[in-house]
Amino acid sequence: MVIDFNNVLTNCNTIVPVTTLFLDRYTCLLTNLKTAFKGRRLQICKNSIVSNHVAEMKEFVIEFGGLQTANLLAEYEMSSSIGDACACKNMEDRILNELNVFKECWLSMLC
Repeated sequence: MVIDFNNVLTNCNTIVPVTTLFLDRYTCLLTNLKTAFKGRRLQICKNSIVSNHVAEMKEFVIEFGGLQTANLLAEYEMSSSIGDACACKNMEDRILNELNVFKECWLSMLC
C-alpha cells in the first residue's frame, strides 16, 4: 500500500488528511493496548487477547514505517508466547514510551 502523505481517500470517498487517519487509528490501537496490558497485570485479560492487540499495533507501526517499534513489539510477542510474564511486564512501559516516540517522530516528518 502506498500512502499519499498529503491526503488519503477513505471508503466514503471523502478526502481526509493522513495525520487524522494516523492519529485516529493510533489512538484507538493504543487505548486497546493499554487496556490489555492493564488487564494482563490484573490477571483479568487472557494472554491471547493481549497478543492480538500487540499484533494489531505491530502491523500499524510497520505500515507507517516504525520498524524499531515493530521489533520491540515482536520481542514482546516472543516473550509472551513462551510465557515469560516477568519479561512482558518489564517491556510494557518501554513499549508505551517507544510508541509515543514513534508517534511524535512520524508526525514531525509531516511538518
